[in-house]
Amino acid sequence: MVSHSLALPMICFTTLWALVGVVAPFLVPKGPNRGVIVTSLILTAVCCYLL
Repeated sequence: MVSHSLALPMICFTTLWALVGVVAPFLVPKGPNRGVIVTSLILTAVCCYLL
C-alpha cells in the first residue's frame, strides 16, 4: 500500500508559493519600482519552492 503522508504538505506548499508567485505580483501597486518588486516576488517563490 502506498503511503500518502506527503500529499497534503506538498499540495499546501505548492499552493502557497503559487499564490506568492502568480497572484501577489498583480497586487503590487503601480510605481517606479514595480518591476523590481514583481521580479523579487516571483524569484522568491521559485527559489523557496525549489528549496
